[in-house]
Amino acid sequence: MLFLSLLAFLTGSLLALAVGLLVLRSPLERRLARLDGSTGGAAQALEPGDTLLGQLEQWLAPLARVTGGGSDEARTRLVQAGHRDERALVLFLGGRLAAPVVLVALTLLAGPLLGIPFGQRWVACALFGIGGYLGPGLWLDQKRQARQTAIRRGLPDALDLLLVCLEAGLALGGALARVARELVRTNPPLCEELRLVTREMQAGKSSAEALEAFSERVGIEEVKALVAMLVQSERFGTGVGDALRVHTEGMRRERIQRAEEMAHKAAVKMIIPAAMFIFPATLLVILGPAAIRMFGMFAKG
Repeated sequence: MLFLSLLAFLTGSLLALAVGLLVLRSPLERRLARLDGSTGGAAQALEPGDTLLGQLEQWLAPLARVTGGGSDEARTRLVQAGHRDERALVLFLGGRLAAPVVLVALTLLAGPLLGIPFGQRWVACALFGIGGYLGPGLWLDQKRQARQTAIRRGLPDALDLLLVCLEAGLALGGALARVARELVRTNPPLCEELRLVTREMQAGKSSAEALEAFSERVGIEEVKALVAMLVQSERFGTGVGDALRVHTEGMRRERIQRAEEMAHKAAVKMIIPAAMFIFPATLLVILGPAAIRMFGMFAKG
């Protein structure tokens, strides 16, 4: 029993550590750092996390092959969340099957030690099993939505700077690289995507192919519309600056409308907290002294 408990705890700890390493620093960020030369001569050295993730990948690869039917959909979600390495797909698919098993095993082993009744133990196993299977997907969706929201918010500012660079005489690739360097502190996800677009163009891809790949990686409507506009402008030979100026004004107007919509929704969202917490306290403060006096008068009478 003790050996099984230690084995289950070790497996859960390794899975949690793998997810933590995957969240803290993606493989793409390490590769970009090596290409930028920011790591110097130690860039070619294998990081400690690489060995651990490689071992976990070997352990979870059989489980990942079991759920290979949803690999395309999972790969798309991982790419849109910022994880493009094939290792991330194996860890996600394998961890989605390993996490329920580990949590159920821990619940079954810890139940007798904690004195949990038999019926409640199986209910907890069912809850932990469902949570372990759905948890990685929910975490991935939350991270993908947060990344898409950050890109959507920073896109108008990036387009303003891109327009300035194009009007200054830079080509599209050079302008995108300049925008990626200038906005690296304010919007890292968008700069990461723009940097990847410029590297694909430098590697030999056409600008249309690199921009369409950028649209697929991000997966938001604003980027799809922007890419369609840039591709059409380049294909038909029209001025990219004029088209980009009109598109930027429309996006800025949409951002203002979205902010106004959120402001109008705030009043409606405040009704339920106000009715549950603010109004009862206000009524208690206003009517409390009067109620105490009335009870005192009835008691005397």
